[in-house]
Amino acid sequence: MKTWIELIIKRIDTPTDAASVVLLRIVFGLLMFWEMTRYYYNGWIRELYVKPQFHFQYEWFQWLTPLPEVAMYLLFASLAMLSLMIALGLFYRISTLLFFLGYSYFFLIEHAIYNNHYYLICLLSFFLVLAPLNKSWSLDVLRGAVTHTDNLPALWLWIFRLHMGIVYFYGGIAKFDHDWLSGLATRKLLGEGN
Repeated sequence: MKTWIELIIKRIDTPTDAASVVLLRIVFGLLMFWEMTRYYYNGWIRELYVKPQFHFQYEWFQWLTPLPEVAMYLLFASLAMLSLMIALGLFYRISTLLFFLGYSYFFLIEHAIYNNHYYLICLLSFFLVLAPLNKSWSLDVLRGAVTHTDNLPALWLWIFRLHMGIVYFYGGIAKFDHDWLSGLATRKLLGEGN
């Protein structure tokens, strides 16, 4: 008789079709490209990071400060380029690592614009560094850097499912109040007021 730990290990090690998590890599990369270019085109880099003289900082990360203006623009341009490289699966390991570090830096230098989605992006990009999502539908396969496979251990699918589930679960709890249940929040979002 197998123990429950052996059953869990067997389950997460089971080969699973890689298509859904590889699609996650592609969509994540494209969405992050769009997100980084929005900061440039809307002037948010200057307005949120360069112009303010004071920045609200996270505890333990007070040593992180915004870069000079040109360097901040270069950071966002680099993140946009790295996003496309993630989507294409090109130099995947280094692209995901640099994206994770750069995005986490940008997240940690200003607490005032915190958004739970930004935190989720940090977590997802960290797990993208670890996950072998460049073994299918990637330029790394075409250039011979990795061997092609259509299957990955189920562990990677479950890690990403778990993180998305946690976000929606806690988002649901956060919205579970009188205003939300009565529909007031939805009416305000749609501009109907009372």
